[in-house]
Amino acid sequence: CFAAGAMVGAVASASSAASSRGNCGECDEEEPSNLARFLATLRDLPQIEAREDASLAKVCDSALRSLHAVSMRYRPSPQSLLEGLPHPDRMETLVWLVQAFDVMHFSDATLFDTALILDRYYSASSHEEIRGGASQRKLLASVCMALKTGSQQDTTFSLKQVVTHLGRDQVPFGEVLQAEVVMLRKLRFCIGTPTARDFLEAFCTRLVNCDKSTSQLAEFILQLTLVDAHLHYRFPHAALAASALLLALSATRAPPAAYAVLLEDLRVASKEVAAVNGPLVPCCAEVHSLWVQSFNGHDLPTRTYAQHLTSKFGKDEHGGVSGIAPPSQPPAVLPVEKAHDVRAGQQQPQPQPQRTQHTQLQQLAPQRQGLSDCLCFRCGRSWRQHPLEPRGCCPDCGGSAAEDGAEAAEALAAALAPREPPPHAEQHEDAARWTAALAARLREPSDEWKVR
Repeated sequence: CFAAGAMVGAVASASSAASSRGNCGECDEEEPSNLARFLATLRDLPQIEAREDASLAKVCDSALRSLHAVSMRYRPSPQSLLEGLPHPDRMETLVWLVQAFDVMHFSDATLFDTALILDRYYSASSHEEIRGGASQRKLLASVCMALKTGSQQDTTFSLKQVVTHLGRDQVPFGEVLQAEVVMLRKLRFCIGTPTARDFLEAFCTRLVNCDKSTSQLAEFILQLTLVDAHLHYRFPHAALAASALLLALSATRAPPAAYAVLLEDLRVASKEVAAVNGPLVPCCAEVHSLWVQSFNGHDLPTRTYAQHLTSKFGKDEHGGVSGIAPPSQPPAVLPVEKAHDVRAGQQQPQPQPQRTQHTQLQQLAPQRQGLSDCLCFRCGRSWRQHPLEPRGCCPDCGGSAAEDGAEAAEALAAALAPREPPPHAEQHEDAARWTAALAARLREPSDEWKVR
């Protein structure tokens, strides 16, 4: 009954937020987003799972906005949280959760749900005793509530068996249920609130053609932020998830269209978060700094947690993504207008040419080094390109690019120069040699510019 009441409370909160947004008429007047159009294209696929996802096309936009509204409403205060659960005790709890959930093969969504329930409870109970068996019972009660409201795949065994096993047969199940009642009353029976991982899962929906390691790397980065309460709860969860995915796209050399798709879906959740002067840029810079320090093995208060998380994501089942080096700087070129559909490879109708917003990060990160001048073959636009960013695509028209004006002029002259066709008397061997020579000339710039 208590779990059912908690689920009803979470649904009621989401419905209340959706209705408050809908009363202003904003949602009804807006056209469906590209995310909604993408989900609608899944209706004709043979896989039944894909057709199930297509049923979300009409509600995905309002659902994302409601997720953001409810997440902002129930986000705990980092100051109150650390007063109720000091950083060393919280880090010890997170290390246990990562290890235990990895052994039990619980989903990462359940990990985030458990951590958020605990953080919300201790944020509302600033002066509660956290030592002894009481804290252990509340930890197991949080796991129990997260399993009740989470995926059915995590509950192969009964809850009593799982909780008793996690407590090493030393914590009676009845005491765990009593602690669960106390926590539910403190949280006013509202659990199952959106986590940062819920936004990450939504933002990865359209990135189906990106490298498979991109989503796993974003998951690793996002879990790395859990240990830093100030970072994880100072920024909106939508900004935190988008920052982790932006850094993963940069580290895996994703195409420029993937960045635009991400920011386009972020605008569906919150236009304020995706704004140029919004929290996305400082959040991305801080997440990047935390990742770099953890990767370099600096002696930080979060080092123990980072080591266990690195070991978890270093396994083959996660693609060994914890060994991927972070980029030298956070992404500094963020396209904010319409994007290409990464799955279909087709561009949506646009009233104006695609532009990019060059976000200034001078105050948040060191100056970028090694910039080179690039010139578009097609439209003639010039810009400065970072050597670690995906190259070869103009931010305006998507055309091929050269690193300097002389190279571009030479390539354009060679491309536009009239060529005499080979004489008809030439044999097929001459034509084959001419084709092979042309392919060899084109292969080197193709590899260098990563022309898709």
